[in-house]
Amino acid sequence: MKKKLNIIWSILQVIIIIFVISITVFVLCKNKYGYTEIANYNFSYITNTDTKYIDNTNKNDLLIIKKNRSIKQNDNIFYYDINKNKYVIRQSKVIKIDSSSYYISDNTSIEKDKIIGKSYKTIPKLGGIISFLETKLGFILFIIIPLVIIFIYQIYKFISTIKEERNKLEESTSKELVKEDNKVGEEESPSEEKEVEIL
Repeated sequence: MKKKLNIIWSILQVIIIIFVISITVFVLCKNKYGYTEIANYNFSYITNTDTKYIDNTNKNDLLIIKKNRSIKQNDNIFYYDINKNKYVIRQSKVIKIDSSSYYISDNTSIEKDKIIGKSYKTIPKLGGIISFLETKLGFILFIIIPLVIIFIYQIYKFISTIKEERNKLEESTSKELVKEDNKVGEEESPSEEKEVEIL
């Protein structure tokens, strides 16, 4: 039973560590616009406002956009826009292209370096979960506390292992002493018999 529990706890530790690394990557891998960017993919969390500007999305979805700036006319593109002094992701149709910009209306153009891509997919609810985990409360509850528990357990296991090894050493030492006492007793007994015979 103890062995099974140790295996389960070991698997749980691996899951927690993978989870912690994944969230840490999401927190650290932010681009200059404030969005998570890993390899060739951009990740963002859909808010109520975003659903008005991005097709087929719901609040708290995780939006994953494959980066691609090879855009053609009539493509639906994702790009960075500014709303209340903050960068947001928006989706629009390209109606015209020139050497430096993509036009989404006659008077509105998007610079090429603010284009993200056009291929995307969404994962329901995952965006809201990750967004909460990136808050101070979420980070403490689901990142810091699990790591502290693992750390304390590892210290406990280390101390237990040292105690077990010490007990084994003491047991083996006491057994050796008993064996030596028995040998001494066996060696002394024949001489005593000889003395009795001489008498």
